[in-house]
Amino acid sequence: MRDVDLSSPDMVSAEMTRAEVEAAVSKGTAAAPADFTGKKLSNPDLSGLDLSGAIFRAARLNKTRLRKYFVSAGAEGFRLIDA
Repeated sequence: MRDVDLSSPDMVSAEMTRAEVEAAVSKGTAAAPADFTGKKLSNPDLSGLDLSGAIFRAARLNKTRLRKYFVSAGAEGFRLIDA
């Protein structure tokens, strides 16, 4: 990771606000969960949101706060488990 600029806009910016993430999650269902695949979600505070079932495949979550959740790695990326 020596060649990765962690301060570049791609690594520190967010495409969505907390309110937009919360709205997407609330509209998600078991059959069609909120999908944040490839989204830049760096820096927002998503603490306390119920992100169960949401898809974060290849999403950038640098410095995103996810308090109250454990992160578990799996074949499809990671999943959030309520703490």
